[in-house]
Amino acid sequence: MWEVKYNPTSATVDSLDMVLLDEQGSQIHGLIKKDLIPHFKEVAKEGSVYTTSHFGVGNNKRSHRLVQNDSIIWFNSFTSLKFEPEGWVDIPQHKLNFQPFEQLAEQKQ
Repeated sequence: MWEVKYNPTSATVDSLDMVLLDEQGSQIHGLIKKDLIPHFKEVAKEGSVYTTSHFGVGNNKRSHRLVQNDSIIWFNSFTSLKFEPEGWVDIPQHKLNFQPFEQLAEQKQ
């Protein structure tokens, strides 16, 4: 989870972004918008497992993709996070996807 500032010189954080993993190892970009950061910042802890409900899902129209997924999840005021104890389900804490350097150079064009 990391803070995003649309204007790097601004003191204002515009969103909290994250990569979410499920038990199959699938990844999706998660987003908490500025006005909801105070509500979720102390609840959502990196590396923890949650059952999540009442969130929005849409097409990821951003110019760069954090993961190979065409969708994005955003939290809203109805989103619920229920902490699950360790061992409840086997979800990896990390997943790495490597691409050949040539493919990265193609994406910049």
